[in-house]
Amino acid sequence: MTGPGVTEPGIRISTTIAADGTLQVSERVRVASEIGRLELAPPDLTLAGDEFSGAYPSATQLRLAVGGQPMALTFSALTAPRAIVLGLPVHTYELRYVLVGASVRSVPSKAGRALAALGPVSQSLPPPSPVVLVTRGKAVRNLSCPLLSGNEVACSDGVRGAMSVREPLSLRSALVILQLDLPRP
Repeated sequence: MTGPGVTEPGIRISTTIAADGTLQVSERVRVASEIGRLELAPPDLTLAGDEFSGAYPSATQLRLAVGGQPMALTFSALTAPRAIVLGLPVHTYELRYVLVGASVRSVPSKAGRALAALGPVSQSLPPPSPVVLVTRGKAVRNLSCPLLSGNEVACSDGVRGAMSVREPLSLRSALVILQLDLPRP
Protein backbone atom coordinates (compact mmCIF):
# COMPACT_ATOMS: atom_id res chain seq x y z
CA MET A 1 0.00 0.00 0.00
CA THR A 2 1.38 3.39 -1.00
CA GLY A 3 0.20 6.99 -1.26
CA PRO A 4 -1.00 9.73 1.09
CA GLY A 5 -1.02 8.71 4.75
CA VAL A 6 1.12 5.66 4.08
CA THR A 7 4.30 6.46 2.15
CA GLU A 8 3.83 10.21 1.67
CA PRO A 9 2.30 13.07 3.70
CA GLY A 10 -1.49 13.04 3.85
CA ILE A 11 -4.39 11.01 5.19
CA ARG A 12 -5.71 7.61 4.11
CA ILE A 13 -9.23 6.95 5.36
CA SER A 14 -10.54 3.37 5.18
CA THR A 15 -14.14 2.67 6.12
CA THR A 16 -16.53 -0.24 6.43
CA ILE A 17 -20.26 0.31 6.89
CA ALA A 18 -22.11 -1.53 9.68
CA ALA A 19 -25.70 -2.74 9.20
CA ASP A 20 -27.01 0.17 11.32
CA GLY A 21 -25.26 2.76 9.14
CA THR A 22 -22.38 3.52 11.48
CA LEU A 23 -18.99 3.79 9.85
CA GLN A 24 -16.01 1.86 11.17
CA VAL A 25 -13.08 4.10 10.26
CA SER A 26 -9.30 3.98 10.21
CA GLU A 27 -7.27 7.11 9.47
CA ARG A 28 -3.59 6.63 8.70
CA VAL A 29 -1.76 9.95 8.83
CA ARG A 30 1.75 10.90 7.74
CA VAL A 31 3.06 14.44 8.22
CA ALA A 32 5.99 16.05 6.39
CA SER A 33 7.52 17.54 9.56
CA GLU A 34 7.35 15.94 12.99
CA ILE A 35 4.55 17.12 15.27
CA GLY A 36 4.02 16.70 19.00
CA ARG A 37 0.35 17.65 19.13
CA LEU A 38 -2.70 16.30 17.30
CA GLU A 39 -5.72 18.42 16.46
CA LEU A 40 -8.92 16.38 16.12
CA ALA A 41 -12.52 17.33 15.34
CA PRO A 42 -15.64 15.47 14.22
CA PRO A 43 -16.26 15.98 10.50
CA ASP A 44 -18.31 19.08 9.65
CA LEU A 45 -21.26 17.81 7.61
CA THR A 46 -22.96 21.19 7.12
CA LEU A 47 -21.70 21.33 3.52
CA ALA A 48 -22.81 17.79 2.68
CA GLY A 49 -26.35 18.88 1.78
CA ASP A 50 -29.77 19.45 3.35
CA GLU A 51 -30.09 15.75 4.24
CA PHE A 52 -27.39 16.27 6.86
CA SER A 53 -28.65 19.57 8.32
CA GLY A 54 -29.47 17.91 11.67
CA ALA A 55 -26.48 15.57 11.73
CA TYR A 56 -24.08 15.82 14.64
CA PRO A 57 -21.47 13.13 14.06
CA SER A 58 -19.19 11.88 16.77
CA ALA A 59 -16.25 9.52 16.74
CA THR A 60 -16.76 6.87 19.42
CA GLN A 61 -14.51 4.03 20.57
CA LEU A 62 -11.57 6.25 19.62
CA ARG A 63 -8.15 4.57 19.65
CA LEU A 64 -4.77 6.06 18.76
CA ALA A 65 -1.57 4.31 17.70
CA VAL A 66 1.70 6.19 17.30
CA GLY A 67 4.49 4.44 15.48
CA GLY A 68 2.43 1.26 15.59
CA GLN A 69 2.13 1.36 19.39
CA PRO A 70 -1.20 2.02 21.17
CA MET A 71 -1.35 5.29 23.09
CA ALA A 72 -3.71 5.78 26.02
CA LEU A 73 -6.29 8.56 25.63
CA THR A 74 -8.18 10.33 28.41
CA PHE A 75 -11.38 10.17 26.33
CA SER A 76 -12.99 7.63 24.00
CA ALA A 77 -15.51 9.83 22.17
CA LEU A 78 -14.85 12.88 20.05
CA THR A 79 -17.89 15.17 20.00
CA ALA A 80 -16.07 18.53 19.71
CA PRO A 81 -12.60 19.71 18.67
CA ARG A 82 -9.81 18.46 20.94
CA ALA A 83 -6.05 18.52 21.07
CA ILE A 84 -3.80 15.65 22.16
CA VAL A 85 -0.30 16.43 23.36
CA LEU A 86 1.82 13.42 22.45
CA GLY A 87 4.92 14.12 24.50
CA LEU A 88 7.15 13.05 21.61
CA PRO A 89 7.51 14.14 18.00
CA VAL A 90 5.94 11.83 15.41
CA HIS A 91 5.72 11.48 11.63
CA THR A 92 2.90 8.94 11.53
CA TYR A 93 -0.14 7.95 13.56
CA GLU A 94 -3.35 5.99 13.15
CA LEU A 95 -6.80 6.68 14.53
CA ARG A 96 -9.53 4.04 14.68
CA TYR A 97 -13.09 4.91 15.58
CA VAL A 98 -16.76 4.33 14.93
CA LEU A 99 -18.45 7.35 13.35
CA VAL A 100 -22.05 7.69 14.52
CA GLY A 101 -24.61 10.30 13.54
CA ALA A 102 -23.31 10.63 9.98
CA SER A 103 -25.89 8.43 8.19
CA VAL A 104 -29.43 9.27 7.16
CA ARG A 105 -32.02 6.97 5.60
CA SER A 106 -33.20 8.11 2.17
CA VAL A 107 -36.95 8.74 2.25
CA PRO A 108 -38.73 8.30 -0.07
CA SER A 109 -36.56 5.73 -1.76
CA LYS A 110 -36.01 2.02 -2.06
CA ALA A 111 -36.02 0.36 1.37
CA GLY A 112 -32.54 0.31 2.84
CA ARG A 113 -31.18 3.23 0.85
CA ALA A 114 -29.20 5.70 2.92
CA LEU A 115 -26.54 8.35 2.68
CA ALA A 116 -23.52 8.77 4.92
CA ALA A 117 -21.03 11.62 4.94
CA LEU A 118 -17.42 11.30 5.98
CA GLY A 119 -14.40 13.54 6.33
CA PRO A 120 -11.20 13.21 8.33
CA VAL A 121 -11.18 13.86 12.08
CA SER A 122 -7.42 14.52 11.86
CA GLN A 123 -6.85 18.24 11.52
CA SER A 124 -3.08 18.29 12.20
CA LEU A 125 -1.94 18.61 8.59
CA PRO A 126 -1.59 21.88 6.73
CA PRO A 127 -3.90 22.45 3.75
CA PRO A 128 -3.85 21.35 0.95
CA SER A 129 -2.63 17.99 2.26
CA PRO A 130 -3.99 15.08 0.18
CA VAL A 131 -6.72 12.81 1.53
CA VAL A 132 -7.76 9.49 0.00
CA LEU A 133 -10.80 7.49 1.03
CA VAL A 134 -11.33 3.80 0.39
CA THR A 135 -14.36 1.69 1.29
CA ARG A 136 -14.76 -2.01 1.97
CA GLY A 137 -17.98 -3.99 1.79
CA LYS A 138 -20.93 -4.21 -0.55
CA ALA A 139 -23.04 -1.60 1.32
CA VAL A 140 -21.47 1.30 -0.63
CA ARG A 141 -23.12 1.87 -4.02
CA ASN A 142 -21.47 5.15 -5.00
CA LEU A 143 -19.38 8.09 -3.78
CA SER A 144 -19.69 11.80 -4.42
CA CYS A 145 -17.54 14.74 -3.37
CA PRO A 146 -19.86 17.75 -2.85
CA LEU A 147 -17.04 20.27 -2.30
CA LEU A 148 -15.61 19.67 -5.77
CA SER A 149 -17.09 21.27 -8.88
CA GLY A 150 -18.51 20.16 -12.20
CA ASN A 151 -17.86 16.59 -13.26
CA GLU A 152 -15.43 16.12 -10.35
CA VAL A 153 -18.38 15.81 -7.90
CA ALA A 154 -18.87 12.27 -9.23
CA CYS A 155 -15.61 11.11 -7.66
CA SER A 156 -15.96 7.33 -7.23
CA ASP A 157 -13.61 4.76 -8.64
CA GLY A 158 -13.62 0.98 -8.36
CA VAL A 159 -16.45 -1.47 -7.90
CA ARG A 160 -18.92 -2.33 -5.15
CA GLY A 161 -16.99 -3.86 -2.32
CA ALA A 162 -13.81 -1.91 -3.13
CA MET A 163 -14.65 1.70 -3.96
CA SER A 164 -12.45 4.77 -3.49
CA VAL A 165 -12.22 8.39 -4.51
CA ARG A 166 -10.82 8.74 -8.02
CA GLU A 167 -8.12 11.30 -7.10
CA PRO A 168 -6.76 12.46 -3.74
CA LEU A 169 -8.82 15.30 -2.27
CA SER A 170 -7.30 18.37 -0.66
CA LEU A 171 -7.85 18.58 3.09
CA ARG A 172 -10.25 21.52 2.51
CA SER A 173 -12.42 19.53 0.09
CA ALA A 174 -12.21 16.16 1.88
CA LEU A 175 -15.91 15.53 2.40
CA VAL A 176 -17.36 12.42 0.78
CA ILE A 177 -20.98 11.29 0.57
CA LEU A 178 -21.50 7.54 0.42
CA GLN A 179 -24.68 6.17 -1.16
CA LEU A 180 -25.56 3.03 0.78
CA ASP A 181 -27.75 -0.05 0.68
CA LEU A 182 -28.39 -1.03 4.30
CA PRO A 183 -30.49 -3.89 5.66
CA ARG A 184 -34.08 -2.91 6.30
CA PRO A 185 -34.62 -1.48 9.80
